[in-house]
Amino acid sequence: MMFSRAPAPRIITFDCYGTLVQWREVLLREIGITAERAQAYKPSRQIFEHGYRTMGVTKDETVHVAMGMFLDIKACHDFGIRGIWINRRGEAGNPDWLPYTELPDLTGVPGLLMSD
Repeated sequence: MMFSRAPAPRIITFDCYGTLVQWREVLLREIGITAERAQAYKPSRQIFEHGYRTMGVTKDETVHVAMGMFLDIKACHDFGIRGIWINRRGEAGNPDWLPYTELPDLTGVPGLLMSD
């Protein structure tokens, strides 16, 4: 399940227990975008828009990497955000929420993004 080919993203957001982590040029750094600071909770569009404003990017410059199918991947589908679903539990995905990429863990993310 692959998303359509697009330029490599400038920013990759990871949902790590409610905090988005920013990846830029093979460097991870926490930037502290939380639901509380955005005053919104997933799957609200507002939390994603707050993150983009805080990082100074557009949704087209990002890809969202997450474990949650409903709160993350459905939101990516609904809002037109590129998504990578980390399916550690081997669960069935939802074809209604394509396009997204499915990986079993985070180790494949850099290679996937560098192949764009």
